[in-house]
Amino acid sequence: MTTSERLPTAAEHYNVPAYYRTINREIRRAYAGQPLRVGQPAPSFRLPTVDGGQADLDELRESGHVVLVFGCYSAPPCVRELPEIDKLAAAQPPGLAMVFVYTREIHPNEDLPQGRFAPHDSLAAKLAVARRFRDDLGLHLTVAADDLEGSVHQAYGTLPFCAAVVRRDGLLVHRSEWASAGQLAAVIANLAQADQRLAAGEQPRMSLNETLWSMERLTKKP
Repeated sequence: MTTSERLPTAAEHYNVPAYYRTINREIRRAYAGQPLRVGQPAPSFRLPTVDGGQADLDELRESGHVVLVFGCYSAPPCVRELPEIDKLAAAQPPGLAMVFVYTREIHPNEDLPQGRFAPHDSLAAKLAVARRFRDDLGLHLTVAADDLEGSVHQAYGTLPFCAAVVRRDGLLVHRSEWASAGQLAAVIANLAQADQRLAAGEQPRMSLNETLWSMERLTKKP
């Protein structure tokens, strides 16, 4: 790469050359206190998809609620859980959109079962890895790629495998540090119940819930 082709400083900072244990420590400590909270308008975005299209949050909301999942091929929890999330997406009726946003590589240049992944140095390279990710895992949901600075990822929390749900009116109604098919299924079912009540002329009463969720171990003890 020539000097003129160097990444912007923000992109260099975001696309770490190697994993280190404290990379997300401050982010996780501040996650509950970040400016973006449930009950606030979700940040809009328009990102390229691996099939040559565009994922535009405002356009998707015109048809219904939107589920966002953020991750990458070098995040083991993402590789393990995303097929179940993809099944959840396939089981939904028309009107609910689910978009996977490909982020930075959280374990760049490490020996992983699925190979080694270098930090992204161009959007084209990032899209190529995201496309391979979709094909290797056999995903059917929409896969988009964030920009090199991780603008959308950082707006929604910056953690390696996080999730958010945006109601059709643009309100953020759910976000989690770790994406889970079970959690997302519960949120989607709750939104469907609220839609049914609205269709019947009722006004659902809203309630904010914050939960510390016990996650499964990445590897089982023998």
